[in-house]
Order: sequence, then structure tokens, then C-alpha cells
Amino acid sequence: MRYIFLFGLAAVISGCASRNVNWDYNPSVSLGSLKYYAWYPGEKTSVESGYDADALTQKRITSAVTRTLRSKGFIEIPTNDISTERGRMADFYIHATYRISPRLQAIQTSNCLDCGFYYPSYPWGANVYSTTNFRPYNEGTLTLDVINPRNKQVIWSGSSWARISKTASPMERTDQIKAAVKKILSGFPRPNKSYYDDDDDF
Repeated sequence: MRYIFLFGLAAVISGCASRNVNWDYNPSVSLGSLKYYAWYPGEKTSVESGYDADALTQKRITSAVTRTLRSKGFIEIPTNDISTERGRMADFYIHATYRISPRLQAIQTSNCLDCGFYYPSYPWGANVYSTTNFRPYNEGTLTLDVINPRNKQVIWSGSSWARISKTASPMERTDQIKAAVKKILSGFPRPNKSYYDDDDDF
């Protein structure tokens, strides 16, 4: 007689974190006075997926970033005319990168061969062994960089990552990108201090 028990469906081979957003910035640069921005000259977003085809994702990201920055009081200057918004130059450039990476999910299975009488915590005559199988999936990572227009150096960066669902509808994909952008930009210009005061080892 054989019994199979499944454990740990959420275990990921690269490690599992309790949060899926992270920020980095230059603490010596004052970000409080930033107001006017422009998209980095050239492509507003770059999609690193091994092929150049995901215009829908680029459009969703651009729309979500523009909306969120506007709601936070930032004013966009057209990239092709970055010095003529009431005589102002852009205080910062924004650039988005979306990357798709293959990942493996570890699935542990416990098998019981020729099990005899079983009482909780006291198996009698049990011959138990475990096997681990790996299931591939794709993970999407969205990174937003804030860049100094004068020296082209990144002064703030935020990233969010999540598992990609192959069956998500267009509306679900849009909502997921909106949520990721909102989560990333919640830490701009500075993340909440409590984020760094928890017990996670990062």
C-alpha cells in the first residue's frame, strides 16, 4: 500500500522572501525638491525577455508610472522638449525595465510504502521517504530608475517581482502592473523608515 503526502508547494529554489519590493538610493542626494520629470530619452521602457515584441506591456507600464507620479504631484515634461516647461528643465529622468526570468519551484513529496497501522506522530511499520521535483515557471521583475539628467547617474531605484500567470486576462495583467508600480513608487522619494526596521535579513 502506498500513500503520498505533498508539502512545501511555495518553496522556490532561489530562496523565498516575505516581500516582493525593494528600493535603493543615494542617501547623499536630496530628493525632496524634485518635481519636474521626463522619460529617459529613447525608449520609455525596455523589455528583456529574449524578444522584442511586448508593446502591450510597455504601454501598461508607461501608463501606470505616469498616473502614479501625477497622483504624487510630479509634473511630466515631454521628453522631446525637456527644457521648456515654464523655463524649467527636468529635475529627473524616469526609466522602466521589465525582465522575465526562468525560475524553478521545488515540490517535495513524502511517500509511504507498505505502511502499517498509523497513529498521529507514531507510525508503526512505516517505510517513508521523500522526493523533490522541480516545476519551471517565469518570474517578472519591474525596475524603475530615477536618473540625474545632468550626469546620467541613477539616484533612486525600486523593483518589484512576481510570478507570471500564463492564463491572466488583459485586465488582470493591467491591474498587476498598476499594483507593482504603485508599490514601487510608494518608496519614492524615500521609503517608509519602518521598512528597514523589521527583522528580515536583507
